[in-house]
Parts: sequence; C-alpha cells; structure tokens
Amino acid sequence: MPTKNKPKKSYHIPLSKKILLVIIIFTLTFSITFIGLSTLDNQKISEMVQGNKFLDAINSKVYDVSDEIITEFYQENRNPVPLSKIPSNLINASIAIEDSDFYKHKGISLRGIVRAQWENFKNIILQLKKEAKPHGGSTITQQLAINTFLTREISLNRKLKDILLALQIERSFTKDEILEMYLNEIYFGHGAYGVQSAAKMYFNKNVQDLNLAECALIAGIPRGPSYYSPILNQEVSLKRRNIILNRMFKL
Repeated sequence: MPTKNKPKKSYHIPLSKKILLVIIIFTLTFSITFIGLSTLDNQKISEMVQGNKFLDAINSKVYDVSDEIITEFYQENRNPVPLSKIPSNLINASIAIEDSDFYKHKGISLRGIVRAQWENFKNIILQLKKEAKPHGGSTITQQLAINTFLTREISLNRKLKDILLALQIERSFTKDEILEMYLNEIYFGHGAYGVQSAAKMYFNKNVQDLNLAECALIAGIPRGPSYYSPILNQEVSLKRRNIILNRMFKL
C-alpha cells in the first residue's frame, strides 16, 4: 500500500522576530563601525570643526530630493545674516519640520534615528511605499556637517562621519551659533543659499520682513529644493507649508 507523503511544513518567521533581527543587526553593525571610526577619525574631525570653516566652505554640487545632481556652481548667492535678524517664526518653523528635538539633543537624535529607520523598514520590508526615498533621521547639526564637510554618498561610513562631526560641532558651538550657521549655509533652491537669499528669491523681501506663512514655506524647502520649490511645485510647496504650520502649533 503506497504511503502518503506528508506535506512539508513551511517555516514562517513572525513579524516581531523580523523586526527584532533587523534592530540587532543594525545595532551591532552601527556599534562596531562607530567605535572604529571614532578611534581613527576623531582628531581629524576635531581639527575640521575647530577650524571654523563653515562660512568658507563651498560645495561644488547641488542635489535634488532624489539625491541626484541638478547643477554645479562656482559662486554662491549667499548673504549671511545674524540670528537676531532672522524671525523667530522662521527659526521655529525650521526646528518644527527638521529637528523638533534640537534643543534637547547633543548633535544626534536617537528618537529621530529610530523613527527614520522604522519608516525605512515599513517602506522596504513591508513594501508600503515601494518607491519611497530612504529616511536619514539627520538633525540640524548633522545637516550642517553634511552640507559643509561631507558628500551625499549613501553609506554607513558617511553616516557615521556626520554623526561624529555633529557631536564635535555641538561641543564647539552653542545652539544659537549652530542655528545661525545652518540657516546661512543651507540650500533653498534656484541658486539661493541661506535664508536671506531665499527671502529675496521667493518673496523679494529681507528675511526679517517675512510673515508667518512665508517663514513656514521657506522652512519646508531645504529637504528637497526642487521638489518643494514654490516656483516649480506650488501645490506641493503649499501643502508642506501647512504641515509645518500645524507642527509649529503642536510644539
């Protein structure tokens, strides 16, 4: 009498274990690489930051929201202004959309990193948004480090370097100094660097004359200067402005 073949049992890994495995692998990789980089590069990074090269640094490439080069340049349309001339609404709007824990962290936000990695996990592993761009979880201090010293290379090595730079920047400058450098350094699209140039570009005003809605709109641009440009994508830009206004209200 022929024997029946028993169906093979398919082994299914629960979602909770998948998440735990991803967290363990990420934590181990991060810890090992971080220790190695901090040992090798800490002196060099300290020298870079102590040299205060922020306003002298010139990037030669500009990237859009997809991290693709959209233009190259040799001179920057930048008009630095002191923090005292930047409206509190613009400062608060930038913090609300870019780094709500700015005054609480020391250069990096663990909550921001965890939140970003969770979004990446949902988008990639769970395939909720198959074409979604990766989230980096970068603080304002990290963004200052990236825009001043580093490239847009997507790698663990680059990410760890921007973390080390951010920690050193926080040890070398006050929060207000970091904000002033960031708001004068960051790219706002269409050749405008810093909030004063952005105010002139989009509203033909000096930055101190911007109203609340204008501040919120400008604060939303740096994450994707082309994608969130009110000139190229007005509807998208206004939608992001409204998101920022809502976040400002909740802070």
